[in-house]
Amino acid sequence: MLFLPHRSRSLLAALLLSGSTALQATVTTPDNGDIFVGFRASAGQGSGVSLLVNLADDSTLRGATAGSLLSLANLSASLTEVFGADWSTRSDLSWGVFGARNQVNAVTYGSRTQTPVGQPAAPFGVQDLSQRTATKNQIVSVIEAYRLLDAFQANTNAALQTNNLNSGSYSFQVGSVGTSDFGSLSQWVSIEGDFSLGANASVLDFFRFSETGTERLGSFEISSAGAISFTRAQAAGVAGIRLAEPLYGKKAQQIALRHAHDLSTTWRRIMTRPS
Repeated sequence: MLFLPHRSRSLLAALLLSGSTALQATVTTPDNGDIFVGFRASAGQGSGVSLLVNLADDSTLRGATAGSLLSLANLSASLTEVFGADWSTRSDLSWGVFGARNQVNAVTYGSRTQTPVGQPAAPFGVQDLSQRTATKNQIVSVIEAYRLLDAFQANTNAALQTNNLNSGSYSFQVGSVGTSDFGSLSQWVSIEGDFSLGANASVLDFFRFSETGTERLGSFEISSAGAISFTRAQAAGVAGIRLAEPLYGKKAQQIALRHAHDLSTTWRRIMTRPS
């Protein structure tokens, strides 16, 4: 048996503790205005936790060129480990994007799924100052809880949060039955979309709520390979998205042609009517 002097044992213990601490590093401290994505499962694998990821700061998203595409993260390994290899087709797996500016004149951010994909989601109702403040407080509760979590898979912007029944729990904020997401004053029926039709068929429009009203900033997409991107909205608030559903684009074109034909027929009847 090898005996070590007391000083050597103390040094070894310190080194082991240091290594353990490095392996359990907490997430990078979020900044005011950072934007997060949350994933949660209502049943099955991973249903006891939520995966939270700090994607970007709001200034980066707002300052992006209209129509430009920003590649933000690849979460394939994390999503597969937590929710299984079939995560991208699970109908019981949801994702949502949220954030806030914690200031006196609060600003809040929330997503809403496109239904169908390719058609911009209707914005939630305008929030007055009291509504924005209340919603911001709920969002900040989740962010404050997130900042205490250990980094997941060496990604210091990602963490696993155990689902709890308190305001700091993402799952509690968006999964509670009978109330809107992030409190009753938000008017956000749901910020989430699911993967029942596959990851490529789940697109989240992203909105900013401030003293000037509601602004559509753009849309978030995730590929079946776990790559998350953001497309900045075009001018005048038109969501900067691709028409992911060819049938939807074809249907819209058919409707437009039918209306044009009806208008032309009506005009000919008017012109040929006896005076």
